[in-house]
Amino acid sequence: MRLLRRLLGSLLLIAIAVCAVAYLAVRSSLPRLDGAVPAPWLAAATTIERDALGVAVITGATRADVAYATGYAHAQDRYFQMDLTRRM
Repeated sequence: MRLLRRLLGSLLLIAIAVCAVAYLAVRSSLPRLDGAVPAPWLAAATTIERDALGVAVITGATRADVAYATGYAHAQDRYFQMDLTRRM
């Protein structure tokens, strides 16, 4: 009975460790959504905000700025998808 209890305890610890490592591996590939990224080639400040569902809302002064921000947001989303697929 004592051996069975130790074995179950060890298996539980191993399962928790595996889950923690898997969580940290997936979490590390998430895009950074907060903060500012310097982009000196933009004409004016451009913002990328995400709603509760993660849909990007982009505002900018010029069409070129908005196009750049759209590409940046798309790259963030696509990189996460590619990295997650690679890990699976």
